[in-house]
Amino acid sequence: MFQNKILTLSIFLVLLFSVFLQHSACQPVTTVLVLSEKKIKPGDYVEAKLYISNHGDEDLRTDYIDIEIYLLIPLINYKFSIYSYKDVWKQVISPGDTDVHRKRIVVPFYTPPGEYTVKLSVISNQQKVSNELQLEVEVGDFYYLLALVILLLIILGFYLKIKAARVRWRVRGMEAPEVRSEVVKLVKEHRKVSDALNKLEKDHEEGKVSEAVYSKLKEEYTNKVSSLESKMGEERVRVENELEKLSTKLNELNLKLEEIETRHKTGTLPSSEYKKLSEALKKDIRRVRERYEARQKEKDVLSRSED
Repeated sequence: MFQNKILTLSIFLVLLFSVFLQHSACQPVTTVLVLSEKKIKPGDYVEAKLYISNHGDEDLRTDYIDIEIYLLIPLINYKFSIYSYKDVWKQVISPGDTDVHRKRIVVPFYTPPGEYTVKLSVISNQQKVSNELQLEVEVGDFYYLLALVILLLIILGFYLKIKAARVRWRVRGMEAPEVRSEVVKLVKEHRKVSDALNKLEKDHEEGKVSEAVYSKLKEEYTNKVSSLESKMGEERVRVENELEKLSTKLNELNLKLEEIETRHKTGTLPSSEYKKLSEALKKDIRRVRERYEARQKEKDVLSRSED
């Protein structure tokens, strides 16, 4: 009985050893991956060397080589690949020999910084063998340039926003340094008709125009001049009323500015509050004065045309 147990155990050990030998025979290839750099900047290159050793009894025939560099993002379970290379690589490695495959890998200039995995695989007639190493990619110049562009775009956005705001102020009449177009049009029309009437009078005196045509055109031109002068008179009254209101407003603002200046000098108004109030008042005074000067120009233009 005891001998039978020993025999059974011996057979089991022999079978286990044979399975181990078969398993070893199925994996006659070992590989070692070496990188020339452990840390790299985007746009630079790293050289990868893969040493392949044949420990089997038969020739090892390689078919393909596959290289990939990727960044794992566990939070979203995503693999971000920056480099992928697969090519035919036909080599015959005799038993006991070692071959080496070299590949220069250029890291793209836009690569984000991080800890990347370099995976290199060899597919042979016997099996597929893979090796992995870590490669750290630093912050590249591309991202500094990108940050600068974003900053410039933000500044440009603020500039355009301020410019648009100034245009809106101008449209609302808060800034009106020139004579309005409707006043200019009215004055030009009056001058044109007045010149036509004067020329008609001159041609009539020289006998170039018949009495009938002269009478008809004179009545037409005179009526039109009277109508335009009436409109100009109404416009001048409107401008004078606005000038009076602007003058009153300007006096009120100057009095307020004088008041806060006196309060500041006597110590009852803090400097910070005085600065804020005075700047706001001075801005309002400047705008009202610009409108006043523009309306005064309109009044002068209308007055000269009526003379």
